[in-house]
Amino acid sequence: RYHVMAALARLSFALLVSVITIHEVACGDGVDIRTWEWQRYLPFDNPDGGPWKQGFPIVYDAAAFNGRKVEAHVMLWAHTDPGWRNTFKEYYEGLVKPIIGNVIQLLQEPDNDAQFMLNEACFLHMWWTDPTVSSADKQALRNLVQSGAFEVTTGGWVQTDEAVAHYEDMLSQLTEGLTWLQETMQIRPKFAWSNDPFGHSPTMPYLLSLSGFQAMAINRIHYHYKKQMAINRTLEFMWRQAWETESQNTDIFTHVLPFYLYDIPHTCGPNPKVCAQFDFTEINKRTPWGDTVQEITNDNIRQKSGELAEQYLQKAMLFRSGHVLVPLGFDFYYHNAAQLSNQVSSYRRLFSTFAQDPASNLIARFSTLGDYFEGALNSSLLKEQKVPVLQGDFLPYDDVRDDYWSGYFTSRPFFKSIGRKLSAELRAAQLLFALGAGWGWGSYNASERALALVTDARRVVSLFQHHDAITGTSQVNVMLDYGQMMQAARKDTLLVQRELLEAMLRKRGAPAEHVEFFSLYELGQSPTSLDVQTTITVSATSGFRAVVVFNSLAQDRVDVVHLRVNTSHVSVLTSDYKQVASQVSPSWQFERSSTTLPTIRPASDSYILSFFVHMAPLGVSTFYLTFQQSWASAAEPDVSIWGQCQAPAATFVQKQITVGTSQTVAKISNHFLSVGINSAGLFSSVSAASADHAGVGFAFEESFSYYDSTSSQSGVYIFRPGPLVTVSSDRNVIAVVRGAIFDEVTCWFGAWDIMRRARLYHSADRQLGDFIEVVENVFVLQGELVTRFTTPQIDHRGTFFTDLNGFSFTQRTFRTDLPVSASYFPVTSTLYWQDSDYRVSVHTAHALGASCQTIEGLHCEFMLDRAGMRDDGKGLGFSGEINPRVEHTFRITIERIAKPTSHPPTTSLFSRQVGAGLQYPLVATVGQLTNEGAALVKWAEVMETALYPMGLVQAFTPDTHLLSLTAHGANTTALTAVVARYAVDSALAPLLNKRPDDDSGEPEEAHCPAFTSWPCLGAGPSGAQCTAVYADTLASFDGRASGRSAKSTCVAPMGIRSFTFDVKCWQSAVCVPTAATLWQMAKEADLRREREAAELPGQQPPHDEQQPYIQQTNHQQQPPQQQPPQQQPPQQLQPQQLPMWWVQHLHAIAGRLSAVVYITMGFYVVLGLVCYVKRYATTEHTLILLGLIFFCNTALLFYFEQGGSAV
Repeated sequence: RYHVMAALARLSFALLVSVITIHEVACGDGVDIRTWEWQRYLPFDNPDGGPWKQGFPIVYDAAAFNGRKVEAHVMLWAHTDPGWRNTFKEYYEGLVKPIIGNVIQLLQEPDNDAQFMLNEACFLHMWWTDPTVSSADKQALRNLVQSGAFEVTTGGWVQTDEAVAHYEDMLSQLTEGLTWLQETMQIRPKFAWSNDPFGHSPTMPYLLSLSGFQAMAINRIHYHYKKQMAINRTLEFMWRQAWETESQNTDIFTHVLPFYLYDIPHTCGPNPKVCAQFDFTEINKRTPWGDTVQEITNDNIRQKSGELAEQYLQKAMLFRSGHVLVPLGFDFYYHNAAQLSNQVSSYRRLFSTFAQDPASNLIARFSTLGDYFEGALNSSLLKEQKVPVLQGDFLPYDDVRDDYWSGYFTSRPFFKSIGRKLSAELRAAQLLFALGAGWGWGSYNASERALALVTDARRVVSLFQHHDAITGTSQVNVMLDYGQMMQAARKDTLLVQRELLEAMLRKRGAPAEHVEFFSLYELGQSPTSLDVQTTITVSATSGFRAVVVFNSLAQDRVDVVHLRVNTSHVSVLTSDYKQVASQVSPSWQFERSSTTLPTIRPASDSYILSFFVHMAPLGVSTFYLTFQQSWASAAEPDVSIWGQCQAPAATFVQKQITVGTSQTVAKISNHFLSVGINSAGLFSSVSAASADHAGVGFAFEESFSYYDSTSSQSGVYIFRPGPLVTVSSDRNVIAVVRGAIFDEVTCWFGAWDIMRRARLYHSADRQLGDFIEVVENVFVLQGELVTRFTTPQIDHRGTFFTDLNGFSFTQRTFRTDLPVSASYFPVTSTLYWQDSDYRVSVHTAHALGASCQTIEGLHCEFMLDRAGMRDDGKGLGFSGEINPRVEHTFRITIERIAKPTSHPPTTSLFSRQVGAGLQYPLVATVGQLTNEGAALVKWAEVMETALYPMGLVQAFTPDTHLLSLTAHGANTTALTAVVARYAVDSALAPLLNKRPDDDSGEPEEAHCPAFTSWPCLGAGPSGAQCTAVYADTLASFDGRASGRSAKSTCVAPMGIRSFTFDVKCWQSAVCVPTAATLWQMAKEADLRREREAAELPGQQPPHDEQQPYIQQTNHQQQPPQQQPPQQQPPQQLQPQQLPMWWVQHLHAIAGRLSAVVYITMGFYVVLGLVCYVKRYATTEHTLILLGLIFFCNTALLFYFEQGGSAV
């Protein structure tokens, strides 16, 4: 009986998968819309649709709603930009403060039925902390918010941009706003409103879903998308991530405002001429369509209510639920109390008329966004139908034909750069603050002040994510205001970093020596000035300088430190006084002249000192700079200069400078790569460095061009490309430096103010050696400047891939039938293109616009800056010119494709590591004892030279990222960590390999490394303990409030999780682990894992492969390392252990069913081929099922038929 059941199970399994496969082919995988496919084939035409110009005529049909009345939810609201034409503070004082006051007064009136919606927490915070606001008004607002009459939607600090903002900053501003609302108003929004960002990314709905939101509303998507969705009644859909399946639960219900804009003429219905007459804030006002707004009277109310009802009902036809959302407001509406009163009283009369008309098909009332979503989601009409599922993004945005909003991807790049710098510096400061709180602060007495500075800086970062700030789409004075706030926040953040490092390193009970730390950078004196490296003075009389380096990543890290020093006679020592290999390079001085040849020379009083560091996860290490009288020639590079310039100095330090006026093709190379350089100093080719891999490489050409804006109407929003002009490189001046740490080619353009530098690092570690670093310093006065990389041998066919807010990736397509601006996309961190053999990835330090094209060759271009902008007609007006010098940093990786790449698209682990090193640079500061000339050993008596925070003896896996670690106060026992894990593509390999590299594939370690090795979870020194770990939704500052203990700290691929630790006894001195205690902790952890593994049959204890970093990163004496236990193959159940009669009976049954199974497999093959030929969306699923069936059938036959001949 049992064997028959087992055999029948095989047949049932085959039949079940057959049914599933047929269903998949017939019905797809549950996804109805993929926007990357729309972007590839929709015509994007714009025929006249009648009253709804971009749509089509709509006729109300009561049968569509089964005869039920349509419910119109009229939402009083105001859109409040924290900066646009005016500054944040100006808008608050002049408009937002009166709006809040007027609304409080309205909502407190007797028998009031109105409700109101506001979005941005930053304005509520400013109002709440305004000393002129009474406590009675504050309590009134709190009561109204808690009752739902005053609804706060989303609750983020701002309404974030979704194109060029990084996902960490998007989450940070959301957390900042929600935390303030929870602490102040005791509410947490469930519905999100995003009406004004210029295009939408799937990253935001993902963050909202993980944060507990139920639904969201969006607006600015391509007009043709809106029309396409309106035709199919898919303007409401479940937004699903590209990597997710139907079984996952992060889909979020999404509503799209269907018409041109979010103002009153475009929200009541499809006819803006009619809707404009129902804005009663100004009676007798002339509308843009030539009509006059009439006051509602007894004489016209029947006519007016009929006109409005017709618009509501026609709009309802575009949706399926029988509910219609009608926003009633606009930018900074209702700052005038009389206008608010007119609006509310007029609509009350109209609603009353609808209710009194027995023939009316409409019910209308004042509502909130939450009321609408609750009504729609609970509608029986919607429940009876399948809600469409959508994957993809809505970028770029286009509101009228060929007006692509892709210019702002690059506009004001200087401020985008400063914003990302501040974000990385703030993240490091928050990590240090959290770790410092755990350390007990030592002698640090300014923790409250540090917390206040960090909080203020975090709010500045959050404010800059506003969709008119990071986008660069505000007036000049507003952008300068943002710049001043960010530079002030950077100054405070760097101060906190230095003070925290000093407090954490200072030994308990050490002599009261005064230690002084100073920054490696002098921030710009104006909001548009680039940073300037501080010159570190090292001399025979000044004594040593201590360089303290902090790794803000939770992984082992190999990187390079660059310092500006006053002398070439400098030596670098480790904390145990061993010399480190270093390189002293020229600090170039280049001067242009309109009458003579340019001048180039190495500075005589400053040099660039570079050396490699190997850093522990979240580790702190110290290096010493000392004066060295005798010169170490190994640190001195070879220097050559060519091009049209005045004669430079004859020597650099002690070596002759090679000088020439022309140059044939040269190259720079390291262990991994060889990069060809042409006569202009730009790239010509790239290949594997090893002679054993000759022919592995391709042409890789670099150039600069600009779109001539003199004949176009490009503005800060819109990219309307003019003619493309190549920047001449005939008069370039080139300098080449070849040293022990790096090879470098720097070129200065004669025609434009462009400095471009390319470097290859001589590191044997792929993390630092297998990429090309490019820095481009530009000052643009005309046109839209782009840098191009042409790869004629890589036929990407117009298909390329860009990141979405630095988190996931999506496919893009270049359309030759549309303007170039239609195929420009935002790149926050990475763009890559590929063919069947190679992939080229370009990582960027901050957001910009980019595209890969098939016109004029196969190339990809990145827009560096835009000048000569005009009023593009999108509401800002002429914003004025503000084009400071800006510096872009790129890292370019070249990888071989060893097997078919993954879907959805993503990068390799190696590529993620390279990008992380660019996005999160090392934190370094320089310290000295105030006693000038103090002995070097004196520093070690006062300060620790290395720290490994919290005993983190196991690094995070390379695909896991610690977004933040936040303390809940200056003297806290709770820390909240947010951890993300990326999906990786295991199909890629370095140029030197033919197979995927080990660190490019899916890591084998369990993806629960985030906290299991932290001492507070049981392996640490005595006195440090963690009472609990709590898990909660994202954007929750304190997970303890949920009361849900984390059963696991595992993070799924493309997952983001938040954990709160309730930590006790951090004040104990033993909580500062020394090298010896760390070693002991590592051994204890190994023994504990061995004991746990021994309890599982057939399992061997895993060895901690991260342990060796202790020896590599801490230069103090370490105990000898343990050898990993010998791996033994797990015991297997041998077939002969089974009863032979059981095997024989099953062999007979299985043999008879084998034909059925293999016929089914043949069916799968046919289906797979059909799907492949037809390019059905189900191809991957079908082939996966085929593989599973083949594997299961083969395994079963092998297992059951050991005693027979069928094997």
